[in-house]
Amino acid sequence: MKKILILSFIFIFIFCFKKNLFKGIENPEDIFKKSIEFYEKKKYRNAIEGFKKIIYHNEVLDFTDDAQFYLAMCYYKIKDYEQSFMEFKFLSDHFPNSEYKEESEFMMIKIDFLNLPKEELDQEKTYEVIKSSRNFLQKYPESKFKNEVEEIIKKCREKIAKKILGIMELYLKMGKRNSAKIYFNILEKEYSDLKIYEKAKKIVEDKK
Repeated sequence: MKKILILSFIFIFIFCFKKNLFKGIENPEDIFKKSIEFYEKKKYRNAIEGFKKIIYHNEVLDFTDDAQFYLAMCYYKIKDYEQSFMEFKFLSDHFPNSEYKEESEFMMIKIDFLNLPKEELDQEKTYEVIKSSRNFLQKYPESKFKNEVEEIIKKCREKIAKKILGIMELYLKMGKRNSAKIYFNILEKEYSDLKIYEKAKKIVEDKK
């Protein structure tokens, strides 16, 4: 019973503390500044509360898109990638002229990349990330995120090529050379610029 009372007290204390984070602060600009302070101190859950207050304000402010961006970043920092993606997408869809639109679209690609399936699973999502990455580069050819997006494309292609190599090797072990050749040809046609292709080429030559 004593333990339950102590836990209840702790819960009430934490709840009240959270509730009073922005006590006495009514001005949206001051709430935003306080939220940024929380963000810079890596107190992301506290910052989330403040940024939401800005976003849910009864009018759109000059810095509403700023709050939306930092809200998405807070969720990203605490690794709630699903919610982060949704917040970045909301910014991209509803604030087309925001200075954060390009970075939000980049972050959506980055989050998708972080959530790619293991190579032994279906790689449809990996193809989608490659497509969205290439679309991003077409849309923002001079983007400051260009190198990072190109690296994501490279890693996605390596992931797919590795899976194809695995299938090719499996067919070779089964003695199905014609089937293995089909997958080798895919590597040769689509991924000959990668080191994995050279590995596949050597395997095929050794099997002759």
